[in-house]
Amino acid sequence: MLQTDSAKIHLAYIETSYGHWILIFGSMLSDFTPLINLFNDLSTGEKRYCELHHESYIIPHDDIEVTIKSFPEKYSFNSLQQKSDSLVFEWFCSPDEWDDCKEKIIFLSDDSPNAAHQYFSSHDNTETLVVVSRGEYSEDIQFLF
Repeated sequence: MLQTDSAKIHLAYIETSYGHWILIFGSMLSDFTPLINLFNDLSTGEKRYCELHHESYIIPHDDIEVTIKSFPEKYSFNSLQQKSDSLVFEWFCSPDEWDDCKEKIIFLSDDSPNAAHQYFSSHDNTETLVVVSRGEYSEDIQFLF
């Protein structure tokens, strides 16, 4: 099913007073189910790779590219790597960690009337944080900071 732009999720990079964020956000009308399904597919091994910025339910801003990858359990780590000074990132997790990501954002797909967010940091202590948010930011967020 095709989503209207109001139901899509935005992908942006912003600099805040709290640091650098990859912000995956949507309005209260946004459908987070495809993102939850993606994390589930990564956790079960059905998928091992995804270019998030190319997904049909994502609207990327400012040429950001986020490639996400799943590695076998024996390589259990959560890493977010930035390619030089560009807005190109790779986010690596083990299947168990993708399952944790799914569980952390599953409430975003509910019909809850409340805005909410979740933070994801990597084990490599990168200065960039991934933040998934529903109902807290508008699509002109890049102009707010």
